[in-house]
Amino acid sequence: MKHKTNAYAFTITSLEDSKLSKLREDIKLHNKIEKKFVSDDKYSKPSILRVCVKARLGKNNPNRALYKFDWGNSVKLEHGSRFDVYVQNRR
Repeated sequence: MKHKTNAYAFTITSLEDSKLSKLREDIKLHNKIEKKFVSDDKYSKPSILRVCVKARLGKNNPNRALYKFDWGNSVKLEHGSRFDVYVQNRR
């Protein structure tokens, strides 16, 4: 499946998924290394990343009625049945 963004990483069904915690640990390590070694070079900026999790409702979610007329806003994490994980550059 083709995605509209390059930041998409994967989809999970639980916020306690081990893939998410592993990704967060990897991003923390990446950011630490970037800050340490790139900050010495005055001509470049470190590439700091962040993990962003967005909730999706799904078809048979009981909370779907809460978002019936509210298509533009994002879904709260506690109402989601699936979660898309993105890795984005911080600017």
